[in-house]
Amino acid sequence: MTTDSMQRVRQLGDKVVGLARTRTGRSSMVIFAASLFSAALAFVVAYFAARTLGPESYGRLATANAIVVVIVGLTDFGVSTALVRFTSEHLNDKPRVAPYFQGALRLQLLVVLVILAIVPFTPRLAEFLGGPEMRLPLYIGLISSLFLSLGTYTNALLQTYQRFKVIASLNAGLSTLRTVLYLSLVLTSALTLLNALVANLVVAVLTLAVGMYLRPRIGVRSSWLEQKLALKEMYRFGKWLVVSYALNAVLSRLDLVMLAHLRPASEVGHYAVALQLAMFMPLLLSSLTTVLVPKVSALPDSEVRSYLRNTLFGAAAVAAVLIPLVLLAGPVIEFVFGDKYAGAVQPFQLIMGSFILTLFINPPTLLFYKWNKPKILTYMNVITATTLVVLMFVLTQRFGAVGAAWALVINAAFSGCVFAVLLRYQLERVESVAS
Repeated sequence: MTTDSMQRVRQLGDKVVGLARTRTGRSSMVIFAASLFSAALAFVVAYFAARTLGPESYGRLATANAIVVVIVGLTDFGVSTALVRFTSEHLNDKPRVAPYFQGALRLQLLVVLVILAIVPFTPRLAEFLGGPEMRLPLYIGLISSLFLSLGTYTNALLQTYQRFKVIASLNAGLSTLRTVLYLSLVLTSALTLLNALVANLVVAVLTLAVGMYLRPRIGVRSSWLEQKLALKEMYRFGKWLVVSYALNAVLSRLDLVMLAHLRPASEVGHYAVALQLAMFMPLLLSSLTTVLVPKVSALPDSEVRSYLRNTLFGAAAVAAVLIPLVLLAGPVIEFVFGDKYAGAVQPFQLIMGSFILTLFINPPTLLFYKWNKPKILTYMNVITATTLVVLMFVLTQRFGAVGAAWALVINAAFSGCVFAVLLRYQLERVESVAS
C-alpha cells in the first residue's frame, strides 16, 4: 500500500471514530447493539422453532407472524415520524406538545376497533393463506396485533424524547423473555404451533404494558379541540406518510403472504428460515432510522452532502463485512438447520443482497422529511410497490421461494435508481434556492 493510500485509510478511520464519539454515534451504537442482541435471540428462537416444528408448521407460524407485521405497520399511520417532526424542538413546552401526544393516543386507540373489525373475516383470510389450518394462527395473531399496534405509540414517545437506551433495553428485555418462553417449551417437549403462538401473544401484551409504564409523562391535559387541531396538522404533514407506511407494511411481508397463497406451507418454511437469518439487516436499518430521524430534521443545509458521504461510506463498510456471510450461507444453513432446510440457502443469499442494497438507500431518504417532502417518498413507494407486486406474482408463481427472493433484489436495485434521480433533483433544487 502506498503512503497516499495509507493516509486516506487513516483519514477514513478518523471519520468513523469521530462519528462514533458523537451523541448520534453513541446512540446509534446502543440501538444497534441491542438490535444485534435481539437478532441473536431471534435466531435462537428460529433455530428451535424450525427444527422442532418442521418446515410445514414453521411455515404456518411465519405466515401468522407476517400478518401481524402487516397489520401493525398499516395501523402506524406515520404517527412516530409526525410526532418527532412537530414536538422534538418543543419538548420543554408541555402545553404545546401535549395535544400532539394525546391526539396520537386517541388515534391509536381507534386502531383497536379497526383490527377487531377484521376478526369476522378470519376464515376467508385463512382460506387465502393455505386453508383451515391457518384459522387459529390468524386468530391469535390478530389479538397480538392489538397490543403491538398500541405499543407503537409508546415507542414513538420514547423516540421523540430520544430515550434510546430505554428503547434498546426494552427491546432486549422482551427478546430475552420470548427466548426464555421458547426454550422452556423446548425443554418440556411442549413446543407446538399453538404454544409458540401463545408465547408470541404473551410478549405482545408485555410489550404494551412495559412501554406504557416507561413512557415519558407529559403531565398536562389538552382539550379535544386542541387535539383535533394537532391531528389535523400531523395529517397535513403525514397524509403522504400514511400511504408510504401502508405500502411499506404490505411490502415488508408480501413475499411470505404471496408464498403462503401460491405454494405449500413447507416452502414457506424454507423461505421463512432464510428471512429470519437475514433479519438482523432490517434491525440495523430500523436502528439507524430511529436515531437519525430527529437528527436529520435539524440538519443544516450546509451539512447535507457531508451526511450523504458519511452514510454511503458506512453502508459500503457494512457491505464489505457481510459479503463473506452471504458466500458461506450453504454450509452454515445445512449445518444449523439440517438437510431438510437446504432449500433456504439461495433465498437467503438473494435476500441478503436486497438488504445490502437497501442499506445504501434508506438513510439518505430521511432527507425528504427534513425538506418537508414526504410525498416524494410516497411517489417512489407507489412506483416500486407496483413493480414489486408484479415481480412477486410472476416470479413466485413460477420459481417459488427463489423467485420471491429474486423479486426483492430486482426491486431494491430499481428503487435505488429511482431514488438516486429524485434525490439529485431535490438536492440541486435546494442548493439553487440557497444560492
